[in-house]
Amino acid sequence: MTLTVVGLASLWLAACNTQTTGDAARDPFLAYVQAFGISTSTSTDTGTATAGTGTTTDGTLSAATFRRNITLTLTNAHATAEVRTRFIAWVELGSVRSGQEQDALLADGYVQTARPLEIGSAFTLPVGTFIYSGDRTPFPREIALGRAGATAGTAGNDPTAEFEFITPDAILIYSQPPVSCDSVAFEFIENGSVPLGPATSGGGRKTLAQVNVYQCDPLRPGLFYRATGGAIQANEFQEGASIAFTFSPAPTGTAFATVTIGR
Repeated sequence: MTLTVVGLASLWLAACNTQTTGDAARDPFLAYVQAFGISTSTSTDTGTATAGTGTTTDGTLSAATFRRNITLTLTNAHATAEVRTRFIAWVELGSVRSGQEQDALLADGYVQTARPLEIGSAFTLPVGTFIYSGDRTPFPREIALGRAGATAGTAGNDPTAEFEFITPDAILIYSQPPVSCDSVAFEFIENGSVPLGPATSGGGRKTLAQVNVYQCDPLRPGLFYRATGGAIQANEFQEGASIAFTFSPAPTGTAFATVTIGR
């Protein structure tokens, strides 16, 4: 079986009610990604991969099994402010070795892009990239965390959000499409508004530079899958890891968001 680029993203995004003109009006996928900070590239890359064989019959990993699940937990530790941010996670087409692995990703809530996507100036995702959308939630996924101590289990108030999905190649928590480490990573919201002030103190807009493990020079925000041996970096995770982001009112060093990665 030959891997093909699946047009699921275009189908489910067609339901979005985005006011657009020109090319975006004819292309619901384009309209959505433009509205949410991801723009399209003019590249026509249509890379493919060759399918493998084999299935898992005894619960162990085989050539047809992609990767184990990771757990991603986002927690607001601020007692008087809510948190607003987004997250996107993806698997590159070149990482997928078989049709069974492709099927596993699609069954787990990943969708494939129908055209190249640029996330600010930091990343360009080529045609066929698998992006995690969970229960058909449009990507990038909007995250709203209630104040620390708020009642858990209520969507608008829960201070923690947790996701479990197949280990991706990359995870990016961000608010503003990254063009530098001064781009906004997340916002604290008090009484419906973002507090004014410098990012280094009371201001509600915190930057990519204020996430403790994000790389700024060169610009490479996010967390990245490490498959091979050797020393693992602070912004890398391994298959099946548990990853926790904690958003705090006071900095640890210069960071208002700290990342803990369980190996």
